[in-house]
Amino acid sequence: MSFTKLGEARFLGHLELVHAFHRAVRRAHIPIAYSHGFHPKPRFSFGQPIPLGTESLAEQFAITLTEFMDPDRIKDLLNKEMHPGITISSVERRDSKTAFGIPELVKYLIFVPGVTESQIKDSIDRLSATSNWSVSRIRKKKHVTTDLKRVIEFLQPIRKKDVEAKNITPFTWPEGVKNEEAMYFYLTLRSIARFNLKPAEVIGSIMGLSEEMVMRLRILKLPLSG
Repeated sequence: MSFTKLGEARFLGHLELVHAFHRAVRRAHIPIAYSHGFHPKPRFSFGQPIPLGTESLAEQFAITLTEFMDPDRIKDLLNKEMHPGITISSVERRDSKTAFGIPELVKYLIFVPGVTESQIKDSIDRLSATSNWSVSRIRKKKHVTTDLKRVIEFLQPIRKKDVEAKNITPFTWPEGVKNEEAMYFYLTLRSIARFNLKPAEVIGSIMGLSEEMVMRLRILKLPLSG
């Protein structure tokens, strides 16, 4: 299955997302298979988790059923029971051995409230002008340093009107942004799992944002083929 995670649903952590899907499956009376043992668990899996606070048009989810059920029927039933902000966009049958791989590239649209077009362009120019841009952060109580130049596959500024003209999103995002000249970052990162660097950390570093400003970022994961 493919699903979107938007609006307030961006604040659901991965475990909360798992519980939300379990509740929806149960309420929709989907004939899901369970694992064996003393504590049976529903047999479903998710693609690579996204950072907390990130919205997405391109999430993946798989369930194993005990009997056949029409994919469109599954989609309709789940959407009636799903947590607000989560929508099943497509359902298709797959081999039971199909596994979600770790994507090599991940594409994002990022809106930074309260900054100007020149600030966004200047930050990209500064990054382009250097051969190395180190970012340090703490992972598992250890300091980790990564060169942004190795992580960023593609980065450019893009106006809201161009986002809409190119159908990068199927709706106005973020909600409430009316200015057609508003500027976004259009970003493609190499595997987060390998470099363990979040899009908010990338933008926060190149723009020199405070922690408060980083928390205000709106980040939308896009389908890679879009």
